[in-house]
Amino acid sequence: MTLSYMKPAAAAVWVCTPLAIGLVTQPQSFGSWAALTLLATIPPAIVMYLWREPVASTSEAIRDALR
Repeated sequence: MTLSYMKPAAAAVWVCTPLAIGLVTQPQSFGSWAALTLLATIPPAIVMYLWREPVASTSEAIRDALR
């Protein structure tokens, strides 16, 4: 799996896990569902925003320039 696919895949797994836990445990209050929703969406949004692609190495930059 390339690095460009890892970020969306990790976010999808993170979102699905708390939501699946919520479906299994069936919380009764709105607050519980809100907490699960925030847990499922806020961390992946932060990671998607802050995660930068690695800088190309010198050999990769030369190879791309020669193309």
